[in-house]
Amino acid sequence: MAGLEKIQKDILSLPKMEKIKLSKWLGELEQEIWDEEIEADFQEGGRGYDLLKQVKTDFESGERFFAPSTILQK
Repeated sequence: MAGLEKIQKDILSLPKMEKIKLSKWLGELEQEIWDEEIEADFQEGGRGYDLLKQVKTDFESGERFFAPSTILQK
């Protein structure tokens, strides 16, 4: 049996409360991973860095800044 399949089988055999604890922990881990990805994307050299830089520039200059209600009307 492959590693992932064994882990899945082992999880299914856990008592209900252990599955709940594991699920909570996995959710927290997923949030940490997501936060790290977002942080990396918007740091210098990240794929969102240029966009973030442009948004900051536009906001500071008053250019192309739309209130959310304006965006929704388009």
